[in-house]
Amino acid sequence: MLSFAALAQCFEQLEHTSSRRQLTTLLADLLRLVDADEIAEVSYLLQGRVAPLYEPVEFGLGERSIEKAVSQAFGVDQAEVHAKDAAAGDVGLVVAELAAAAGKNGAGAERSVREVFAELRALANLSGSGSAEGKVGGLTKLLAGLDPISGKHLVRIPLGTSRLGVGDVTVLAAFNEARLGGTKLEKQALEDAYNRTSDLGLLGETLWRQGIEGVTARRASARRAEPAGQTRWERPCTAQVRRCPRAAPPGPWPTTGRTGAIVLAQPGIHDLDVS
Repeated sequence: MLSFAALAQCFEQLEHTSSRRQLTTLLADLLRLVDADEIAEVSYLLQGRVAPLYEPVEFGLGERSIEKAVSQAFGVDQAEVHAKDAAAGDVGLVVAELAAAAGKNGAGAERSVREVFAELRALANLSGSGSAEGKVGGLTKLLAGLDPISGKHLVRIPLGTSRLGVGDVTVLAAFNEARLGGTKLEKQALEDAYNRTSDLGLLGETLWRQGIEGVTARRASARRAEPAGQTRWERPCTAQVRRCPRAAPPGPWPTTGRTGAIVLAQPGIHDLDVS
C-alpha cells in the first residue's frame, strides 16, 4: 500500500516542476507503485478532492477554522497562525513550518493513502449539530500526526488550494504511460472514457483492474444497450464541481476563493461500473 508520505513527496516534486513531459513522467513513476485498491483515492487527491467532480462534496471549513485546527495541532496561538498565513498567503507553508518546528519530521510514515483519504472524506461528510467543531477536531488530529510535507499538501485540500500544476489530461497521460503503451489510440480511448464519466478515480480503477480492453468494452457495451443519444455512462449531473470536465460548455465559471467550497457548476457525466 502506498503511504501518504510517499504521495506527498511526489506532490512536492510536482509543485516545483513546470515541464508537462516531466510532470507526466513523475506521475507515471508514482502510479506504477499504486495498486487497484487505491488508484481511485490517489486520482481524486491529484485533483485536490475526495470525490469525483460530479459529487457536491464540500468540507465547510473556512480559513479561520483551518487556522484554528493548525494552532491546536502544533500548540501555537491562533493569532500567530493567522499572521503567518497572511504573510505567506498559503496555509500549507505555515503548516510545513510549524510541523518542522514541532519535530514532526518522519511522523505518520506508516499511514496509507487510503487511511488518510478516508479520514478526510469523513470530515467532509460530517453534518448536523456539532459538526463544525468535529471537523476542526478531525483536521487537528490529522495534521498533528503527519510530517511537514504531508501536512502542507493535506491542509490545502479542504480549502481547494492544491498547487500541483497537474491537469486531468496530464493525469490521463500518466495513466497511459504507467499502465499502457503510451500510444495515441490508447490516449484517445482514455480521454473519451473520461469525457463520458467525469470520474478520474473510477476510470483509473477500471483501467487498473481490467486494462484498456475493459474500458473500451464497457463503453461499447453501453452504446449497444442504451437508446440512441445517451449511453449508460452519460447520466447528466448538475452538481457543484471545482473544475470542469473536457466536455463542459464554455465559461465563465463562478469562483469563491479560499473558502473550501467547490466552486464551478456545469454538467458532468458518470456511472462507470468497475465490478
